[in-house]
Amino acid sequence: MLILVLAAAVGFSLHLPGIALASLGGIALQPVLILSAMYVAIAVIGQRRIPLGIVGWIMINVAALAICTVMAVDAGHPMNYLAIHIAYLLVFALAFGMILTDPLHRHLFLHAYIAGALVGSAVALAQFASSTFLGIKFLVTNNENFFLIAPPGRGVGFTPEASILATLLLPAFVILYAEIREKRSFLNRRFRTLPVLGFLGAGLLATKSSSIMLLPVIILAYEIVISRSILVFIGRNLKNAIIFGLLALAFIPLYQTRLATDDAQYSSLYRLEKMEVGLRIYQDYPVAGAGLGRVSDTIFFERYLDPTVDWDWLGEHAWKGVDSWVIRTMAETGTLGPLALYLPLLIFFPSYWRLSKYPEFRPLLVMTLSFVFCQALVSGYRDLPFFYLPMTIATLAGTGALTPSLVPRRRAEPPVRGTSERLTHA
Repeated sequence: MLILVLAAAVGFSLHLPGIALASLGGIALQPVLILSAMYVAIAVIGQRRIPLGIVGWIMINVAALAICTVMAVDAGHPMNYLAIHIAYLLVFALAFGMILTDPLHRHLFLHAYIAGALVGSAVALAQFASSTFLGIKFLVTNNENFFLIAPPGRGVGFTPEASILATLLLPAFVILYAEIREKRSFLNRRFRTLPVLGFLGAGLLATKSSSIMLLPVIILAYEIVISRSILVFIGRNLKNAIIFGLLALAFIPLYQTRLATDDAQYSSLYRLEKMEVGLRIYQDYPVAGAGLGRVSDTIFFERYLDPTVDWDWLGEHAWKGVDSWVIRTMAETGTLGPLALYLPLLIFFPSYWRLSKYPEFRPLLVMTLSFVFCQALVSGYRDLPFFYLPMTIATLAGTGALTPSLVPRRRAEPPVRGTSERLTHA
């Protein structure tokens, strides 16, 4: 019973990266980290099977990180980061892998994830309303590993910033959007309603995050993979074009109010500038990178800042990482690190075509597409555990570890003409 509760709790706690339950050696311990570690411990004690594909992927990444650490600019500097990365990789890859391979645990995890998205939306809407109409800004976060700020007129939920909340709400919104149209769905029918979808959409709009622009891209990618044909995709989605139009009309005025503020005029620009910094570091260290944690090293990072850019706008946080998990991985671990990290996506992604016919795996496909896009364009924080999900899902799909709990029904085929007569005479 306890392990079932933990499986659900892990899914819900993905929405709580801004919460720190404790601190260990200067590292804030998020609820999802503690809950995932508890799940893995109980599962191992209970002798539950560990997916071999996940073990192989972990070993490849540990080897790659070790090589990058040895070849780093300052080999002694990244050792702490190496230990942290390996610990995160072990806990989350094992937890996600074991949860998703068990049909019941997967069911609880996905439903709790949707429930967490609804709670996060409620908090975001409250923050948006109180800041916009009452002039009262408030946070419900305490994780000092992040740069915590209560932006005016924006909702952040239980996350450090609005873009991270949008990153977490995007998959939930697309999952509900896709499942509402399906006759057979893995999700509870209480979730698959237009009011629930609208509530999540309102939470997304309350973030006023530019990440919402990824929504049509994610839906497009999902529909193409599911449809396996552009023509089928067009036929299925002509009637849904109005949804995209309404979302755009609702988002434009809210986003315009955000652009009217001074900080927003620079937000996207500085994200792109820091991504360019990460690419310049990668150009100098293309094989094994500059070393884990180098992007967070003030002295090292400032050498690559463009002197023509007014970085004083960001104050002491100008050097706080690269706003892209992919580019940060390239800067710190060169080519070797990203190859090891994203190997499952490069090799096993076609396996989703085989699994997409099962209703219970459609949400996993959405989560993979959403988090991959957001890794590239949204956030460079290293301690966001949901970014391990796409590679874990791809590994499980490619190694055959994902087994459906329900076999899809086949349409009854009409008998071949004359077959029954021949069998009768025989």
